[in-house]
Amino acid sequence: ANSNPDLYQTIRKWRNEKAESLDLPPYMILQNKTMVEISERVPASLMELKKINGIGKRKLSEFGDEILKIIEESGTIVNREPLPEIEPSVMVETPKTKVNTRQITLDMFQSGKTIAEIAKERNLTLSTIEGHLARYIETGQLSISLFLTEDKVAEISAYFSSAENWTLSAAKEYFGEKFSYGELRMVQAHLKADSEFVDVDLGV
Repeated sequence: ANSNPDLYQTIRKWRNEKAESLDLPPYMILQNKTMVEISERVPASLMELKKINGIGKRKLSEFGDEILKIIEESGTIVNREPLPEIEPSVMVETPKTKVNTRQITLDMFQSGKTIAEIAKERNLTLSTIEGHLARYIETGQLSISLFLTEDKVAEISAYFSSAENWTLSAAKEYFGEKFSYGELRMVQAHLKADSEFVDVDLGV
């Protein structure tokens, strides 16, 4: 079990808020296993933080100082111990868990709740809920028309149909603030259901 659960929860809260402010899915800020390792190792410098799995040069540059400040304010640096064995169940969500949590989101949406209401009730970010619903757009269980107008779908589809890079980050860079990450992800899921388009990982 995690020996610093409070630090983990503090980092997780910061990660989710950062993802929300940047309109990105949380895993693109820090993955769960990276947060577990940070809370266990309790790095006290950028050099130590760089040794954490999942912390590359870009993340170190963008978020390193903020992460170290969180650690410093938590008061756990003086109590840190060597990294123990991390239980796989803590590090990785099983596919079964992911399917269940998406199903809960789908049931709530079909009961009439909005994405914002579901996110608030489940204490999850908007991006996470949009990601859940995108999967059901991909499988054909939900229609893209429930979320976006035809004009928006057409414009985003035109980009993906001609883009060499099908990643969401590239699409977001292209459109800027015109479309949210969730809107792009949903149209990508809509197109992915069409066999003419390449198979890509939606990263949910």
